[in-house]
Amino acid sequence: MSVDARLQELQESGDVQKRKLDSILLRYIARRVHLTLRQLDHHPDSTRKIRPLVLHLQERRGHIHRLVLYQPQEILAHRPLYFVGFLSKKQKRIRPSILQAIGRADKKLVKDLANVPGILSYSSLELRNGDWCNLVVLGDAGAKAHLKSSETHQQAAYHLSHSYYEWIRLHEGVMPQGLDHMEMQLQKSRYYTFHQGQSRPSVRELVYEVPSRVQPLPNAAMLNYLPANLNAL
Repeated sequence: MSVDARLQELQESGDVQKRKLDSILLRYIARRVHLTLRQLDHHPDSTRKIRPLVLHLQERRGHIHRLVLYQPQEILAHRPLYFVGFLSKKQKRIRPSILQAIGRADKKLVKDLANVPGILSYSSLELRNGDWCNLVVLGDAGAKAHLKSSETHQQAAYHLSHSYYEWIRLHEGVMPQGLDHMEMQLQKSRYYTFHQGQSRPSVRELVYEVPSRVQPLPNAAMLNYLPANLNAL
């Protein structure tokens, strides 16, 4: 086997492992969204009518888990829903001005998404060293275009990301029978790697002709998995 072929094999093997870990995290977040919505059935109507409804869920080891609900009634519908999953690793040294700008952009994005058609929820789960896994649940595939065209999203993506991230893994997919059934299928992944001194990252895209299914795990298995692997990513 040639060196190039061996390197390609190692890269593909690494992609599979990363996709497996990312998928488990995304499914865990989706499950937390579903359980939280069910719990809201017992809350007063005044609480459920707040839009957007921002909740802070309790996780093990004090990890932050913020859930923003825009259209909770639509999330529980038994129909196909779409999702965008975003995992990232930040740089070791970041200028305070960039940290402040990222914080402002995040708060503004939470507000702006309330006006974006088809955005149902936006979850952010803290990982090790202040890194994050994010899951956006969408009512239709077209909502992804609205999300990407958001002025705040573009500002963060094109003007701040190269000064903040080491890498980003972005996954797009569908939940064929909605959130309640918990089947998630990956349709496309993009891997962004940021290089010092360059304003644009290198990008690799993987498109799955046969959707890559996120393997289901029992709830107990997910809870046992997360504490160790939040510190392994």
